[in-house]
Amino acid sequence: MKPSSLKLSPLVFGILTATTGFANTTQPTTVPSVQLSKTVVIAKRNKATNTESLGRDELDNNMVRDVRDLVRYSTDVGIADNGRHLKGFAMRGVEGNRVGISIDGVNLPDSEENTLYARYGNFIHLG
Repeated sequence: MKPSSLKLSPLVFGILTATTGFANTTQPTTVPSVQLSKTVVIAKRNKATNTESLGRDELDNNMVRDVRDLVRYSTDVGIADNGRHLKGFAMRGVEGNRVGISIDGVNLPDSEENTLYARYGNFIHLG
């Protein structure tokens, strides 16, 4: 026996070319189109969230000096404090990270207690 070589015999070459010829003979299929009927969606609009905005004139008329004065006339918002230190705002009794506050459309981060500066009081200045 002679050693096999990597040359293709004419029989193998014929089989390979015949099978590749059948690969491209598929007929294009058309997808049947379906006409759908109209769909009516009935929904209720969500109730708008309760927001309150104060302008410069209102702040001056109410003589706002600190955060407590800022929410003095707001019935739903209160100050959550820990003795002398401000923890943040409480809205209808809910406080902490469940209350979102934004100023001019910019969300403020959650309040954190910093024990290093706790003896100096609140650093919130509205002037």
